[in-house]
This record gives sequence, structure tokens and C-alpha cells, in this order.
Amino acid sequence: MELLEHEQVEVLSAVIFTIVFAGHALRAVMGWSLQSGPHNIPMSVSWIAVVVAGVLAYSFWRKVLNEYGII
Repeated sequence: MELLEHEQVEVLSAVIFTIVFAGHALRAVMGWSLQSGPHNIPMSVSWIAVVVAGVLAYSFWRKVLNEYGII
């Protein structure tokens, strides 16, 4: 099994954090409820996840694009 190269891991991380950011942003903006078993997940969790995932996605995309000379 071949391991991923460093650049591939960074691109994959950027994509994953972007998807997480988009999912939580949609939930927060649209007001969708989320339940895990008997527990109702508060909307504040999604707003925190939007900020954290957004910062991480931005950081990874900036690093990836910088490494490829796009920005």
C-alpha cells in the first residue's frame, strides 16, 4: 500500500474541512435541527464548527495554492 504524499494530504485536508464548513454553515443558516441519539445538538455547535472548519479550510487552501504557485 502506497502512502499519500505530503501535498496530497494537504489537498485532502482542505477538501474535507471545506465540506465540514459547508455542512455546518448550511445547518446554521437554514436552521436545521440535529439529533444524536436522545441528544439534541445546539445550533451554537454548528456556529463554532463554521469558524473552526472555515479557518482550517482557508489555511490549507492557502498553503496548497501557494505551494503550486497559484497565489
